[in-house]
Amino acid sequence: SLLSLQMVNVCGKLLAPKIDWLQGIKKFIIDMGIVGSSDIDQHVLSLDLASSRPKNDMYIVEVSDQLKKSLLTPNVEKRKKINDYMVSIGKNTSPELMVYVL
Repeated sequence: SLLSLQMVNVCGKLLAPKIDWLQGIKKFIIDMGIVGSSDIDQHVLSLDLASSRPKNDMYIVEVSDQLKKSLLTPNVEKRKKINDYMVSIGKNTSPELMVYVL
């Protein structure tokens, strides 16, 4: 089964105004190295625009169980990839990605 996840604060440096938000979120996850570009459509399924709050950089995204697990309990390698990505976009060492299971 698929669960919805709430991704908060992922878009401060990620998504430019008037860009397709779902595509931007997919690019963000690919750039972090959590999911490969060939598999992204299987893992990031939909964006709930009714519940999302773009002005607050909060997006409600439906993802696969595998991606949910990777984001909620990243192993050491994935945590390093997330930290390295955040440093590369100027977000220091603490990730600005917060994930909640709805």
